[in-house]
Formats: sequence, C-alpha cells, structure tokens
Amino acid sequence: ESDKLYHADPFVVALALTMKERPQQTLIKFRICVVTNEKGKLIGNPNLHQNNMKKIPDVCNHFGIDCIDHFGMFREENWLF
Repeated sequence: ESDKLYHADPFVVALALTMKERPQQTLIKFRICVVTNEKGKLIGNPNLHQNNMKKIPDVCNHFGIDCIDHFGMFREENWLF
C-alpha cells in the first residue's frame, strides 16, 4: 500500500462542487473558488497539449467552478505585503 499515491486534487474540486450545488444559508456572502497554481490546457500550458492529463483549472472550468491562482487570491482579498 505504500506504493499507492493519494492526491487531494479530486477532493478539492469535489468539495467546491458540493458547496456550489448545496449552498448553506449564512449571514455572510462568500464565493466558492478553488485556489491553485496549476496551469490548465485552457490557460495555455504547452506541456499538456500532447497528453490527456487534466489539471485543476480544466476540471473546474468543466464544472463551472471559479478557479484562481494564489496571486489572484491575494488581489481579491486585498492582501498587501
């Protein structure tokens, strides 16, 4: 069992999809968004054109989930360094 790899990517996208489809009633408005530094085929990652490898941004786009990188999150949250 030590040779098996466990990846969090499917669970991250599944959680976002679940939260999008069944939103909880809250007093605070929030946006469902996945944050990743991966680059998908649609963002112009030339290394992915020759294979069928799916990256987080590609899967999020397929399911209509917003996906941004870390710097996008910093901008949206108005973080200053």
